[in-house]
Amino acid sequence: NNCMAYANAGAQIIVLPNSTFVLNNTSIQSCDTMWQGILVSNEGRMYLQNNSLVKDADVGITTNKGSVTIMDSASIVDCVRGIFAPPATGVTNTQISVSRSSFGLNTSGFKPDYIGQPMHGVIPKNGIEVNNIVMALGGTFGKNNQFFKMNNGIVAHNSQLTIRRSQFYDIFIDSIYTDTYHGYAIVCQKSNIFDPTNAKLTVLPEVSSYYTV
Repeated sequence: NNCMAYANAGAQIIVLPNSTFVLNNTSIQSCDTMWQGILVSNEGRMYLQNNSLVKDADVGITTNKGSVTIMDSASIVDCVRGIFAPPATGVTNTQISVSRSSFGLNTSGFKPDYIGQPMHGVIPKNGIEVNNIVMALGGTFGKNNQFFKMNNGIVAHNSQLTIRRSQFYDIFIDSIYTDTYHGYAIVCQKSNIFDPTNAKLTVLPEVSSYYTV
């Protein structure tokens, strides 16, 4: 709670299985060189809330299969990727919730790379990139999610994605990234071998609040 922490070059925070890591009004950033980021192991839980900040990482938060990541009123900035859920077999039980939060590039550029860091462009690759999950983004009230100054806002592979109360601006192409998609606010893509009924994008209209009836 209420802390500011600095990560060494190439450092990584690992949330072990059946463990919980909570950042509450807390910032984690690098000193002078980028770091790897936070890895949430299978069955681990990560809460980023109340004006917390993750900054200067290759991947802000990596969520392994079966983990839980809840982000509310927080920021992941100046990272190559904000939240990343790696490919998995079938639809996973990974849970990711993002409300009233920000992703993007706040500075003029990234800090210097750590030794062995994967090549990247001069802007973030994706704010959120997920594989094989069912996910809803955006709260039912309050501030919108913000995605800005990046190559793509959200990229979802073989996933069911529902988005509300989210804004995208200053999304532009960085030619260093070699993936198929560049310069998009939202991408929802399925592979030929995946059940197409499980690859779906729903964008809800902008209203002041949402009610479930």
